[in-house]
Amino acid sequence: MAACKLKKGDRIYECRYREATLIELITDPELRVQGGASHYWHWKAKVIETNSRNVNPGDVVEFGISEEAPQYGPKLFRKNMYEVGYENAEPVLPPFDTKVDERPKEAGDDAKLITGLIFCSDERGITCQGHPVLEKLSIHPIGEGMLWIGESRGPLFFANSHTGKARQLLDENSNLVGFEDGDFDWEKLKAVEHPYDVNHKHVDYGGLGRYWDFSDGICCLCWMLHPDGRYYADEDGFGMEDDDEENIYCVIDSNLRIVIPWQPMNDEERAANMRKAREKV
Repeated sequence: MAACKLKKGDRIYECRYREATLIELITDPELRVQGGASHYWHWKAKVIETNSRNVNPGDVVEFGISEEAPQYGPKLFRKNMYEVGYENAEPVLPPFDTKVDERPKEAGDDAKLITGLIFCSDERGITCQGHPVLEKLSIHPIGEGMLWIGESRGPLFFANSHTGKARQLLDENSNLVGFEDGDFDWEKLKAVEHPYDVNHKHVDYGGLGRYWDFSDGICCLCWMLHPDGRYYADEDGFGMEDDDEENIYCVIDSNLRIVIPWQPMNDEERAANMRKAREKV
Protein backbone atom coordinates (compact mmCIF):
# COMPACT_ATOMS: atom_id res chain seq x y z
CA MET A 1 0.00 0.00 0.00
CA ALA A 2 1.26 3.50 -0.81
CA ALA A 3 2.28 5.79 2.04
CA CYS A 4 0.79 9.29 2.16
CA LYS A 5 3.27 12.18 2.21
CA LEU A 6 0.89 14.48 4.11
CA LYS A 7 -0.19 14.61 7.76
CA LYS A 8 -2.42 16.61 10.08
CA GLY A 9 -1.05 20.13 10.62
CA ASP A 10 0.70 20.38 7.23
CA ARG A 11 0.15 23.59 5.31
CA ILE A 12 0.06 23.27 1.54
CA TYR A 13 -1.23 25.20 -1.46
CA GLU A 14 -3.76 24.10 -4.02
CA CYS A 15 -2.94 25.98 -7.23
CA ARG A 16 -5.14 25.88 -10.33
CA TYR A 17 -6.49 28.33 -12.87
CA ARG A 18 -4.43 31.19 -11.36
CA GLU A 19 -6.09 30.71 -7.96
CA ALA A 20 -3.94 29.76 -4.97
CA THR A 21 -5.44 28.52 -1.70
CA LEU A 22 -3.34 27.87 1.39
CA ILE A 23 -4.87 25.10 3.51
CA GLU A 24 -3.97 23.41 6.78
CA LEU A 25 -4.84 19.75 7.21
CA ILE A 26 -7.09 19.24 10.23
CA THR A 27 -7.25 15.45 9.82
CA ASP A 28 -4.67 12.89 8.81
CA PRO A 29 -5.28 11.55 5.29
CA GLU A 30 -7.37 8.38 5.41
CA LEU A 31 -7.13 5.68 2.77
CA ARG A 32 -10.49 4.39 1.65
CA VAL A 33 -11.14 1.45 -0.67
CA GLN A 34 -14.06 2.20 -2.95
CA GLY A 35 -16.07 0.21 -5.43
CA GLY A 36 -13.92 -1.58 -7.99
CA ALA A 37 -11.11 -1.74 -5.40
CA SER A 38 -9.97 1.82 -6.17
CA HIS A 39 -7.87 3.50 -3.47
CA TYR A 40 -8.91 7.00 -2.40
CA TRP A 41 -7.05 9.31 0.00
CA HIS A 42 -9.38 11.66 1.86
CA TRP A 43 -8.77 14.48 4.35
CA LYS A 44 -10.26 17.69 5.75
CA ALA A 45 -8.50 21.04 5.81
CA LYS A 46 -9.08 24.63 6.90
CA VAL A 47 -8.61 27.48 4.45
CA ILE A 48 -5.93 29.86 5.75
CA GLU A 49 -5.76 32.32 2.85
CA THR A 50 -6.98 32.34 -0.72
CA ASN A 51 -7.66 34.43 -3.82
CA SER A 52 -10.34 32.01 -4.99
CA ARG A 53 -13.93 33.12 -5.40
CA ASN A 54 -15.19 29.71 -4.31
CA VAL A 55 -13.88 29.52 -0.72
CA ASN A 56 -13.09 31.93 2.13
CA PRO A 57 -10.53 31.93 4.96
CA GLY A 58 -11.81 29.79 7.83
CA ASP A 59 -13.85 27.47 5.60
CA VAL A 60 -13.42 23.74 6.19
CA VAL A 61 -13.00 21.89 2.93
CA GLU A 62 -12.60 18.24 2.02
CA PHE A 63 -10.00 16.85 -0.35
CA GLY A 64 -9.71 13.52 -2.08
CA ILE A 65 -7.40 11.96 -4.62
CA SER A 66 -7.40 8.54 -6.23
CA GLU A 67 -4.25 6.44 -6.41
CA GLU A 68 -5.42 5.07 -9.73
CA ALA A 69 -5.99 8.50 -11.35
CA PRO A 70 -4.08 11.17 -9.40
CA GLN A 71 -3.95 13.47 -12.43
CA TYR A 72 -7.62 14.31 -11.90
CA GLY A 73 -7.19 15.31 -8.27
CA PRO A 74 -6.09 18.58 -6.62
CA LYS A 75 -2.75 20.09 -7.60
CA LEU A 76 -0.83 20.50 -4.36
CA PHE A 77 2.40 22.36 -3.54
CA ARG A 78 4.44 23.30 -0.47
CA LYS A 79 4.72 26.87 -1.79
CA ASN A 80 2.54 29.14 -3.91
CA MET A 81 3.36 28.09 -7.49
CA TYR A 82 2.20 31.41 -8.92
CA GLU A 83 4.64 33.32 -6.72
CA VAL A 84 7.76 31.12 -6.91
CA GLY A 85 7.25 29.15 -10.13
CA TYR A 86 6.62 25.45 -10.60
CA GLU A 87 10.21 24.27 -10.11
CA ASN A 88 10.47 26.07 -6.74
CA ALA A 89 6.97 25.30 -5.47
CA GLU A 90 7.86 21.77 -4.24
CA PRO A 91 4.95 19.89 -5.84
CA VAL A 92 3.30 17.13 -3.85
CA LEU A 93 2.17 15.22 -6.93
CA PRO A 94 0.69 12.83 -6.11
CA PRO A 95 0.53 13.12 -2.30
CA PHE A 96 1.50 9.48 -1.85
CA ASP A 97 4.38 7.24 -2.88
CA THR A 98 4.06 5.43 -6.20
CA LYS A 99 5.95 2.58 -7.78
CA VAL A 100 9.07 3.55 -9.69
CA ASP A 101 9.79 2.12 -13.13
CA GLU A 102 12.91 0.08 -12.45
CA ARG A 103 13.67 -0.76 -16.05
CA PRO A 104 16.95 0.77 -17.26
CA LYS A 105 16.40 3.80 -19.43
CA GLU A 106 17.86 3.97 -22.88
CA ALA A 107 20.34 6.78 -23.46
CA GLY A 108 18.63 9.99 -24.37
CA ASP A 109 15.13 8.90 -23.33
CA ASP A 110 14.45 11.94 -21.15
CA ALA A 111 16.24 14.41 -23.40
CA LYS A 112 13.28 14.35 -25.79
CA LEU A 113 10.67 14.91 -23.11
CA ILE A 114 8.94 17.91 -21.61
CA THR A 115 8.63 17.36 -17.85
CA GLY A 116 6.94 18.97 -14.86
CA LEU A 117 3.52 19.29 -16.49
CA ILE A 118 0.27 19.46 -14.52
CA PHE A 119 -2.99 18.30 -16.06
CA CYS A 120 -6.35 19.33 -14.62
CA SER A 121 -9.82 18.10 -15.52
CA ASP A 122 -13.16 19.76 -14.87
CA GLU A 123 -16.38 20.63 -16.70
CA ARG A 124 -14.32 22.60 -19.24
CA GLY A 125 -12.30 19.53 -20.18
CA ILE A 126 -8.61 18.83 -19.64
CA THR A 127 -6.09 21.66 -19.38
CA CYS A 128 -2.32 21.78 -18.99
CA GLN A 129 -0.07 23.93 -16.80
CA GLY A 130 3.69 24.19 -17.04
CA HIS A 131 4.38 24.82 -20.73
CA PRO A 132 3.44 27.93 -22.76
CA VAL A 133 2.56 26.02 -25.95
CA LEU A 134 0.74 23.08 -24.38
CA GLU A 135 -1.40 25.41 -22.27
CA LYS A 136 -3.01 26.77 -25.47
CA LEU A 137 -3.70 23.48 -27.30
CA SER A 138 -6.73 21.20 -27.24
CA ILE A 139 -6.26 18.03 -25.18
CA HIS A 140 -7.95 14.70 -25.87
CA PRO A 141 -7.79 11.65 -23.56
CA ILE A 142 -6.87 8.49 -25.47
CA GLY A 143 -6.97 5.89 -22.70
CA GLU A 144 -4.94 4.81 -19.67
CA GLY A 145 -4.08 8.38 -18.66
CA MET A 146 -2.47 9.18 -22.02
CA LEU A 147 -3.26 12.43 -23.85
CA TRP A 148 -3.21 13.59 -27.48
CA ILE A 149 -2.47 17.32 -27.49
CA GLY A 150 -2.74 19.63 -30.47
CA GLU A 151 -3.53 19.09 -34.14
CA SER A 152 -2.81 16.24 -36.56
CA ARG A 153 -0.80 18.61 -38.78
CA GLY A 154 1.00 20.16 -35.83
CA PRO A 155 1.90 21.28 -33.35
CA LEU A 156 1.22 17.86 -31.86
CA PHE A 157 2.26 16.29 -28.56
CA PHE A 158 1.77 12.94 -26.83
CA ALA A 159 1.61 13.05 -23.02
CA ASN A 160 1.37 10.86 -19.95
CA SER A 161 -0.85 12.60 -17.40
CA HIS A 162 0.37 10.28 -14.61
CA THR A 163 4.03 11.28 -14.96
CA GLY A 164 3.50 14.87 -16.16
CA LYS A 165 5.71 14.22 -19.20
CA ALA A 166 5.09 14.95 -22.87
CA ARG A 167 6.85 14.24 -26.15
CA GLN A 168 6.49 16.49 -29.16
CA LEU A 169 5.65 14.67 -32.39
CA LEU A 170 5.17 17.56 -34.85
CA ASP A 171 6.10 21.23 -34.91
CA GLU A 172 3.85 24.00 -36.20
CA ASN A 173 5.17 23.43 -39.76
CA SER A 174 4.21 19.72 -39.84
CA ASN A 175 7.80 18.54 -39.40
CA LEU A 176 8.56 15.52 -37.21
CA VAL A 177 10.30 16.45 -33.96
CA GLY A 178 12.56 14.32 -31.77
CA PHE A 179 12.62 11.21 -33.96
CA GLU A 180 16.07 9.69 -34.42
CA ASP A 181 17.28 7.32 -37.12
CA GLY A 182 16.68 4.40 -34.79
CA ASP A 183 12.97 5.27 -34.75
CA PHE A 184 12.76 4.30 -38.45
CA ASP A 185 13.20 0.84 -39.97
CA TRP A 186 14.98 2.16 -43.03
CA GLU A 187 15.39 -1.28 -44.59
CA LYS A 188 11.64 -1.90 -44.61
CA LEU A 189 10.95 1.70 -45.62
CA LYS A 190 12.77 1.05 -48.91
CA ALA A 191 9.57 -0.71 -50.00
CA VAL A 192 7.32 2.36 -49.81
CA GLU A 193 6.16 3.83 -53.11
CA HIS A 194 6.08 7.44 -51.93
CA PRO A 195 9.19 8.04 -49.76
CA TYR A 196 9.41 11.84 -50.07
CA ASP A 197 7.69 12.74 -46.79
CA VAL A 198 9.44 10.09 -44.72
CA ASN A 199 12.85 11.04 -46.15
CA HIS A 200 12.21 14.67 -45.28
CA LYS A 201 10.43 13.84 -41.99
CA HIS A 202 7.53 16.01 -43.02
CA VAL A 203 3.79 15.34 -42.77
CA ASP A 204 1.30 16.20 -45.51
CA TYR A 205 -2.27 15.13 -46.26
CA GLY A 206 -3.98 13.73 -43.17
CA GLY A 207 -1.19 14.43 -40.70
CA LEU A 208 -0.29 12.02 -37.90
CA GLY A 209 -3.02 9.92 -36.38
CA ARG A 210 -3.66 6.89 -34.21
CA TYR A 211 -4.56 3.50 -35.59
CA TRP A 212 -5.85 2.62 -32.11
CA ASP A 213 -6.11 4.55 -28.88
CA PHE A 214 -3.94 3.56 -25.93
CA SER A 215 -4.40 -0.02 -24.69
CA ASP A 216 -2.23 -2.36 -22.61
CA GLY A 217 0.51 0.24 -22.33
CA ILE A 218 0.97 0.94 -26.04
CA CYS A 219 -0.48 2.94 -28.93
CA CYS A 220 -0.05 2.52 -32.70
CA LEU A 221 0.61 5.78 -34.59
CA CYS A 222 -0.26 6.17 -38.27
CA TRP A 223 1.42 8.43 -40.84
CA MET A 224 -0.17 8.86 -44.28
CA LEU A 225 2.54 9.15 -46.93
CA HIS A 226 0.13 9.31 -49.86
CA PRO A 227 -3.66 9.64 -50.03
CA ASP A 228 -6.28 7.61 -51.82
CA GLY A 229 -6.94 8.84 -55.36
CA ARG A 230 -10.20 10.41 -54.24
CA TYR A 231 -8.13 13.09 -52.52
CA TYR A 232 -7.55 14.76 -55.89
CA ALA A 233 -11.21 14.82 -56.95
CA ASP A 234 -13.30 17.99 -56.92
CA GLU A 235 -16.79 18.13 -55.42
CA ASP A 236 -18.22 16.63 -58.63
CA GLY A 237 -15.79 13.72 -58.61
CA PHE A 238 -13.59 14.98 -61.45
CA GLY A 239 -9.84 14.58 -61.13
CA MET A 240 -9.91 11.36 -59.12
CA GLU A 241 -6.89 9.13 -59.70
CA ASP A 242 -6.22 5.42 -59.21
CA ASP A 243 -3.72 5.90 -56.37
CA ASP A 244 -3.95 3.73 -53.28
CA GLU A 245 -3.53 5.21 -49.82
CA GLU A 246 -0.10 4.48 -48.35
CA ASN A 247 0.55 4.59 -44.60
CA ILE A 248 3.38 3.66 -42.30
CA TYR A 249 3.10 2.90 -38.58
CA CYS A 250 5.06 2.92 -35.34
CA VAL A 251 4.24 1.88 -31.77
CA ILE A 252 4.83 4.13 -28.76
CA ASP A 253 4.58 3.21 -25.06
CA SER A 254 3.49 5.04 -21.91
CA ASN A 255 7.07 6.18 -21.28
CA LEU A 256 6.80 7.98 -24.64
CA ARG A 257 9.39 5.70 -26.26
CA ILE A 258 9.16 4.33 -29.79
CA VAL A 259 9.17 0.56 -29.20
CA ILE A 260 8.39 -0.47 -32.80
CA PRO A 261 9.97 1.88 -35.38
CA TRP A 262 8.20 3.49 -38.34
CA GLN A 263 7.63 0.96 -41.11
CA PRO A 264 4.95 -0.22 -43.54
CA MET A 265 2.64 -2.88 -42.06
CA ASN A 266 -0.28 -4.88 -43.36
CA ASP A 267 -3.00 -6.05 -40.97
CA GLU A 268 -1.16 -9.23 -39.95
CA GLU A 269 2.17 -7.45 -39.50
CA ARG A 270 0.52 -4.72 -37.45
CA ALA A 271 -1.12 -7.27 -35.14
CA ALA A 272 2.20 -9.12 -34.74
CA ASN A 273 4.08 -5.89 -33.97
CA MET A 274 1.47 -4.90 -31.39
CA ARG A 275 1.99 -8.24 -29.64
CA LYS A 276 5.75 -7.73 -29.78
CA ALA A 277 5.39 -4.22 -28.34
CA ARG A 278 3.30 -5.48 -25.42
CA GLU A 279 6.05 -7.94 -24.56
CA LYS A 280 8.58 -5.10 -24.50
CA VAL A 281 6.56 -2.98 -22.07
